[in-house]
Amino acid sequence: MELMPEFSISFWGGWWFTLIYLIVNQGIPLLKKGALKRLFTPATPQRNFWAAVNYYISWISWIVAVIYPIFVNIATNPVFFYTGAFIFLVGMALNSIALLNYITTPFDQPIVKGLYKFSRNPIYAAYNITWYGVGLALGSWLLIIIHTIEVITCHIITLQEEQFCLKKYGNAYQDYLTRVPRYF
Repeated sequence: MELMPEFSISFWGGWWFTLIYLIVNQGIPLLKKGALKRLFTPATPQRNFWAAVNYYISWISWIVAVIYPIFVNIATNPVFFYTGAFIFLVGMALNSIALLNYITTPFDQPIVKGLYKFSRNPIYAAYNITWYGVGLALGSWLLIIIHTIEVITCHIITLQEEQFCLKKYGNAYQDYLTRVPRYF
């Protein structure tokens, strides 16, 4: 593992991870009209300066985490690469299932089926598994650090989203909060 592996674009680069992630993460929501917009629209407007700062740090770290692998080759240590690639594939499988649960739930109802029976935020959880796997597969501490910043900012956003859902869905969502853990 290195803090910042050498930048280069090659056939054996990390761009494969980015391509697969973007096809799945952007493609599945396109299967249902309005799902992509719903997925990427903040649940609540940024009501204060710090909430807005957090939101933009989250987006910037997401963009950097997704683009960075394009310019980095896979780890030369096969243990890091294969372990990271396996973790990536597990994360992508979970992400795909969670996105399918998301798009097959009517927009006026809370999502409580499939992986949402086990995690209130399976897309976030799967996404985190996915990108820590990429960081390991590329042997890049920098990607792991960038993604950790995103994890922290997304957690703050998740807390805001849960308050939004409580107001929107009431007691049914409160019961869901008590039954199902936030992430794992």
